[in-house]
Amino acid sequence: MLVGASAWAQAGDPPAGAGNNASAEAQRVTARADRLRRSVQKMLSDARNENDIIRVDCLNEKLTQINTHAMMAEQRQRNAEAAKDASKRDHELRVLAIIGQRLNHLESEARQCIGQEMFETGNTRVVTDIDPASVPFEDVPPDSPPSMRPAVNPGDVDNNVIISTPVSGTE
Repeated sequence: MLVGASAWAQAGDPPAGAGNNASAEAQRVTARADRLRRSVQKMLSDARNENDIIRVDCLNEKLTQINTHAMMAEQRQRNAEAAKDASKRDHELRVLAIIGQRLNHLESEARQCIGQEMFETGNTRVVTDIDPASVPFEDVPPDSPPSMRPAVNPGDVDNNVIISTPVSGTE
């Protein structure tokens, strides 16, 4: 991930000494593109083995876009390394940073093709607060299951209907 490059690509100003690390920044993007290409090729191969035409079509489209961006990154890397002018080199690095961002987005889209992205929500924590004052049945044993507890107290009025319990022997 190009934290430094993407930040200055958005800000518009290259970092001090950007020319000194042009090759390293460019190599990071092209290496990322190659790793992503191999990863999506494996996903595509798995989808083909499972005869899942929808996933195959989606992944094939993403792989085509990744290949195009990888070729652009390689060309921009060559341009940045060959640039004699600092402003030309900085421009190539900005473009490489944008290509790196696009590759991140394409990775996310490829994961959506196989349904993986929707299940990767990160750490989830559920917190439930129960107000003790809102629990109306203190006479029900606390270890009884919720299904055993009455929905309303007998004699309570709910929507103008009086709820009562039958008297033994009168049914």
